[in-house]
Amino acid sequence: MSEEGGQRTRVIRKVAVAGCVHGEIETIYKTIQKLEKTEKMKVDLLVCCGDFQAVRNPEDLACMVTPKKYRLMKTFYKYYSGKRKAPVLTVFVGGNHEASNVHLSLFNGGWVAPNIYYMGHANVVNFAGLRIAGISGIYNQRHYHLGFGETMPFDDSQLRSVYHIREASVLRLLQIARPVDIMLSHDWPHGIMGFGSNNKDLLDMWTQQLRRTITSNDVGNPALSKILHVMKPRYWFAAHYHVRFPAEVSHGSGSKTSFLALGKCLPDHEFLQVVDVEVKQPNAKVPKFEYDPEWLAIMHSTAGVMHYDMKKRNLGTLKPDYKPEHRPREEDIAKITEEFKSANNGGLEIPLEFARPVELKAWDGKVMMPNP
Repeated sequence: MSEEGGQRTRVIRKVAVAGCVHGEIETIYKTIQKLEKTEKMKVDLLVCCGDFQAVRNPEDLACMVTPKKYRLMKTFYKYYSGKRKAPVLTVFVGGNHEASNVHLSLFNGGWVAPNIYYMGHANVVNFAGLRIAGISGIYNQRHYHLGFGETMPFDDSQLRSVYHIREASVLRLLQIARPVDIMLSHDWPHGIMGFGSNNKDLLDMWTQQLRRTITSNDVGNPALSKILHVMKPRYWFAAHYHVRFPAEVSHGSGSKTSFLALGKCLPDHEFLQVVDVEVKQPNAKVPKFEYDPEWLAIMHSTAGVMHYDMKKRNLGTLKPDYKPEHRPREEDIAKITEEFKSANNGGLEIPLEFARPVELKAWDGKVMMPNP
């Protein structure tokens, strides 16, 4: 709500949600522009729920786990090179089919192209009055307790472990105490199927292997389930299983999470949906894209749990009685915020400058693609 002449008016942000992008970002932008024209509206923000595939040149394909027939350049390179510009601010998390070398170089998040922002391994940002959290990757029990030890060049094992969610990322998100509007993930929270209404439709759509998974209650990530019930975001958007699946989770005391998973960017999939999100605390009239004060303080308070090796350390986040022990106090948040502002031109705005690494060249579309 906002105050205008004594009247409280609703402030709505139109958030376009995309499921698995799989390199087809140009198609998604064209779909949004078509919707804007036919519906006579303007999308404020695009959020993408993984398998984004920020492939800049053919060499990046060697760092992406996917069958050879899917190792294609697709369209992101046009935005990286500057040939095209994203028509709307785009924020995305990583999935399990990514150019992992690109993501590793932006561990805590950053621009992959002008107007296209990667959330890193975990992050919280603010845009136009919306507080957006996110976590990249999928769950693998064998790698959950490891440190972040992958380095380039990846060996065969690291090529897969690098996109597996780590417990330290989850622990950081569990420290959040302030309200979150939107949570982004690729994987689904474990147990979310129990809150939906079209489970039978999913069984009809999925392969036999996925049917066995769903009927055995093995869909989703237990760590994300913990985040869901601790964070209690207003909206949670995900992808991964290439189907549209809505659900609603009640947390008690009137609090609820509207969950929505979407499909893959294909003609016969429901891969895009525009969601009207009411802004609880509108900021300046000119929308700002900003770092989050509480998250900055959490990064400081949890620095001791971040390890950059492949050793196992159990931080206890999956225990039923886990309690956040690293939540910063309000005075700590204020102190970190002031220190950050003094080093960031007096504000929290995320710099919009994007610079292509000198040693990398954007694909010109003329050379042949290697077959790694």
